[in-house]
Amino acid sequence: MMKLLLRLPVAGVAEAWPTETACRERLIVARWPGGIRCPKCESGQIGFLEKRKNYRCKSCRLQFTAQSHSLLHRSHVDLQKWFRTTELLIWHNAHHPDLNYPTGHDLKDHLEISYAAAHAIKKKILKELLLPDGGLLGSCVSVGPAVYAPADVLAGSSDELLWYDAHITT
Repeated sequence: MMKLLLRLPVAGVAEAWPTETACRERLIVARWPGGIRCPKCESGQIGFLEKRKNYRCKSCRLQFTAQSHSLLHRSHVDLQKWFRTTELLIWHNAHHPDLNYPTGHDLKDHLEISYAAAHAIKKKILKELLLPDGGLLGSCVSVGPAVYAPADVLAGSSDELLWYDAHITT
């Protein structure tokens, strides 16, 4: 989580992507860096259906959005809330990995959503952040240059944690 924390936007996620549209555009770039591809057949022949605000694969005719076939699939929670929660969980888990904070109740109050939704979002994001580069949401919000401890610091050691901790506070 330290590596993701060091790559968070300095001004914060809310300022980096202040609107739902900005978050969606960032999600598209992070999910498909080489251009939008069909999640079913991987075709690059994609059209956009303006009225429905979704994409349509010209090969297999699948209709999808930026959130389809990902951890965001069928979520009614705004992308801004997903991004802010990801930032919050990265920050708290980097500073206090042994604590179960924020709780589902804290997130419910912070995001102004139901407890069930807050708890489900927290579980999904924490699982996603364990993937390389933090998974889809980690790569959406952690956009700075990758930061690595020097070669003489043993990976996974307490020295590595101390090195990252020293660089977070500077």
